[in-house]
Amino acid sequence: MVREAKIGIWGPRESGKTTFLVSLYLEMSQPNSDWHVTLEDNHTREFMKTATGFMDDGTFPAPTDIGQVLRLGIEHKRSANFIHRLKTYDLQMLDASGSLVDSRIGEISPDIRQEYFAYLRECNGILMIIDPESKYRNGPELSSIMYHDLLEEFFAEVPINNNGEKPYIAFCITKMDLNKHWENRNNPDYLDKVIGTSASRLVYERCGSEQFKVFPISAVGRYLTPEGLERPNVIETMEGLKIARNERISLNLKSGLLWLFGRIDKNTLLWFERFGRKSTDADL
Repeated sequence: MVREAKIGIWGPRESGKTTFLVSLYLEMSQPNSDWHVTLEDNHTREFMKTATGFMDDGTFPAPTDIGQVLRLGIEHKRSANFIHRLKTYDLQMLDASGSLVDSRIGEISPDIRQEYFAYLRECNGILMIIDPESKYRNGPELSSIMYHDLLEEFFAEVPINNNGEKPYIAFCITKMDLNKHWENRNNPDYLDKVIGTSASRLVYERCGSEQFKVFPISAVGRYLTPEGLERPNVIETMEGLKIARNERISLNLKSGLLWLFGRIDKNTLLWFERFGRKSTDADL
């Protein structure tokens, strides 16, 4: 099926893109979901079969290989009495951002690099996955440099028309369930603190105020203990990080994607305004 709008997923390696995409697929594929999601090729179907099995067992999915592309199709199960047809979407993720940003890594071929940037240039919207743990893993200075380089390369390859045209960018700050980030889940300035002043300046210089929005999210969320205490849904074990509860209790997982839908397709925005359910998961 030919999709009418394109959305790309972009962000540094180890930022949680794979867990985000798998969790998004699981949440949007629920029987009561307003969305119909298709896995567009055999590779994506096999990957999702394995990755969702990991998630069901309380294990984070294995990282994707360098250059691996995952492709999903998304369309709305729209109300039968809604007269406007809503757009369908092609959603792609390539796990190569670290290599794409820094050609010295040498892990990605120039052909794949150009092919994916060409896809991003055609996108109507982009989910930019931002990892707040980077500054703890790499140190604040190196993390800020990494985000500046990533965004500088991105804006050089994917020009932003900050006059209301494509692409719109949803900055999704992941892992907000962790205690060190939780108190900032409603902080509109948290992007600046995560990526650093220099990278943040690039965003505001290259994007119009209506062109992007920041969304604090978590793929696994938090849960209440029997004592009524709120805890991150992640525990550290001898085998590494595990998901504490198998229930899917994500935080704002679809919010960035739904915001893009509403900006790309005015009929989708109209549908939400007229028929959409009340939800804290979408701020259109």
